[in-house]
Amino acid sequence: MTRLFTVSNPLSEQKDEKAMQKERRTVRFSGGYSPQGIFSYRSVKGNKRSKTDEAGGGRPKNDFLKKVFRPLPATRFNPLFNVGNYDCLMASAKNYAGLLGSHFDYRSSKRDFLELFRYLENLLPEGQHLLLTEETGKLSFKIFFGYDFLDNEVFFIPIILLNWTEGQFRDILLTFFRHLQQSLHLPRKEDLYDYEVIVNCYFEEWYEYNEDEEVRDFLNAYSKGYIDDTFSLIYQKPNRPIVVLEEMIKRYTPKNKKEKSLIATIKHGINILRMNKNIFNFVCRPEKDESDFDSTDDECIIEADRLIRFVYSGDDYVTDSYLESLNTEIGEYPSEYFPRNSLILTPLTDHLLEVNYVECFFSWLTEFINKLYEYEK
Repeated sequence: MTRLFTVSNPLSEQKDEKAMQKERRTVRFSGGYSPQGIFSYRSVKGNKRSKTDEAGGGRPKNDFLKKVFRPLPATRFNPLFNVGNYDCLMASAKNYAGLLGSHFDYRSSKRDFLELFRYLENLLPEGQHLLLTEETGKLSFKIFFGYDFLDNEVFFIPIILLNWTEGQFRDILLTFFRHLQQSLHLPRKEDLYDYEVIVNCYFEEWYEYNEDEEVRDFLNAYSKGYIDDTFSLIYQKPNRPIVVLEEMIKRYTPKNKKEKSLIATIKHGINILRMNKNIFNFVCRPEKDESDFDSTDDECIIEADRLIRFVYSGDDYVTDSYLESLNTEIGEYPSEYFPRNSLILTPLTDHLLEVNYVECFFSWLTEFINKLYEYEK
């Protein structure tokens, strides 16, 4: 079992730091877009999502090493920092430096784990990070790209452009949205419990009543009006195959820079869809012993399909309420996540850290959402 190794900080300081981190947890939009909320939403407790709401298909448990620690100089108080582990780390670092095409000229008269760590860290390409892991008494270097996806992050895909555009450009957007929905199998908005709390419960007497007619009209449109009609369009089966969509894009001449930029991102997205993979097959749930949260109830975990979803606009009452609701929960419950690719080094490692499907998908999705937001603004 992999574990976190600590040797310093009093217990009280650790608790204080965890409390501070918990308070600082704030969900944010991917790509830096952060709409300014206008209306308030009072989180309604007791509306936990049931297990029957979970997406179909099994979700694999991830066994990659999650817990890591920064290296410390070897001392007699740290039994893990022994000669055998140092020699293994040295051989691993030398081997990987060769794969990188770097000359390994590290020399040290003493077994300094921190110095070796920093040396290898400086050899890594930009954007890659180094950590030290421990499993069953053995130390290893771990290389990874960055933080896991959905780490206090949401990917809300706005569809308002379908009501702002027309002609061939709208047809391209709608066809691509349908193929994206078919690939991701995102649940309908009505199937997510926070939608029911925000939209349907707004009209119940027990809910915190709001006399704003504009809000009432918008929520009516979201539940059974023109916005609901727009959502129903993307849930339909694509009426054109991918090859026809590509021909439509080739024949279309963008009218402005925003259209040209968005079309280019859609072309990239088609390549992602051609991989025939569902991103939710890569989702992971935090292990109970690895979580900083007190809850052990699986139903309290924030599921990924609430964090990756279609919304009407990047800045409206419902979207802002989703964020406020998630911010209420994220300080109390853990969320599902998508791990970035990582590589545990050994003296026999024979390949470099590579970008995998998860990085490709979220890199594209971030760009696509930002282009939609730019067009919307």
